[in-house]
Amino acid sequence: MKNSLSIVVTIIILVLFVVIFPLYNYFEREDDMSYNIVLKATTNMVEEVINNGYIDQESVDKFYAQLAQTGNGYDVVFEAHKRLLIKNPDGGDSFVEKFIIDYNDDIFTKTDSTAVNSTVLKSGSYLLEKGDRVYIKVKNSNTTMAGAIFNIIIPTSSKDRIVVNYGGIVKNAAWKAVT
Repeated sequence: MKNSLSIVVTIIILVLFVVIFPLYNYFEREDDMSYNIVLKATTNMVEEVINNGYIDQESVDKFYAQLAQTGNGYDVVFEAHKRLLIKNPDGGDSFVEKFIIDYNDDIFTKTDSTAVNSTVLKSGSYLLEKGDRVYIKVKNSNTTMAGAIFNIIIPTSSKDRIVVNYGGIVKNAAWKAVT
């Protein structure tokens, strides 16, 4: 009896090593590829904004289309830090730099959330000045397959497997030449 129990346990452990770990490795590589796609899409979007000085609907649609290629859902947060120079209250000719921060609700209108891309700019484009800052934070909103398998092994693990934060300072306000 003792030998048959050890054989059953050995077979179960063998099945885990032969099936579960290669599956986990496969899905982990899928997450890595998704991360690379999200990182490239995010950096391209930020670079376009800091070089042009504006966010337009076409670039937002292209950004969300690239994110959709991964097959995952994402929580995306846009932050625009608009720079203000305020005369120093202590007097003199110096100025104090302050920032007003606009988030998704300030930049985009709320639309039907059942649509594939329900992100629409409020005024067709969002204009920034030279010296303003823009940040995009992307985090997966669903549990990936690698995350689900890992949660079976370690139940307290985080479901956030794909997280990208990227930003920069606006170099050019090219919209002035366009408008």
